[in-house]
Amino acid sequence: MFDESLFISKKFETFDKTVFMPDNNFNKEICGFVLALSVIWNDIKNLDLFIENLNNFQLSLKEKYDVYSSIRGEISGITYSFLMKSVSTINELFYLIRKSNKVLKNENYKKIIKQMRNQNRTHWLEIVDIARMNANDHKNNDTAPSEFKNILILIRNNVGFHYSSKELLGGYILEYNESNKIPYISRGNSMKESRFYYADASVQAYYESKIKSDLYSQLNLIRKEVNNSIMNLVTQFINLRAPFRECNKKEC
Repeated sequence: MFDESLFISKKFETFDKTVFMPDNNFNKEICGFVLALSVIWNDIKNLDLFIENLNNFQLSLKEKYDVYSSIRGEISGITYSFLMKSVSTINELFYLIRKSNKVLKNENYKKIIKQMRNQNRTHWLEIVDIARMNANDHKNNDTAPSEFKNILILIRNNVGFHYSSKELLGGYILEYNESNKIPYISRGNSMKESRFYYADASVQAYYESKIKSDLYSQLNLIRKEVNNSIMNLVTQFINLRAPFRECNKKEC
């Protein structure tokens, strides 16, 4: 499923190590905020790598295994688990933004935002808007939200639960109550040989009841656009403080 080409990034660059060290112009709040965004970007990239390759692996098994085979059920469940982790990570991003009011008012932060590419800036401001709004604020807004913003609203208000017994039970009832579907389980002699497939189905049913379209495609769009915005913001921050440069032989 994996080969080395998946783990080859572009060549190393570097920058002055004081970039993330607070000074009179860039305080500890903004340095810590951008550093945290860098960690979130890496986490979303890691999840995207697994989700994309698990999905491709699942597609490659279509002709070999029936849709109700244990191997396809296992891979589908693992894929959805990573999808949910990506939702949780975006909620962590919302939490970081809500706790960073001082940063959002900082003049150097505003300067960074102005230097972002137009589409990245638009999406970033939508992310900030959703993170800071009350649960029902969007209902009182006469302007129809963009597709990107609408999915962010759903993630923020409805689908950050993962272990909520009420929501999980609702998903289970949606999946099995009025259908011919039956719950599956594998009880092996080890964790590797076992799985609660009905639990995967309950999570999937709940999420798909909230995001009423292709869940995989919609979350794929969100991950990529969120990370594009974060990448542009972080690189603008670094470049504002010190230029990027290629590593010399001793450094790389």
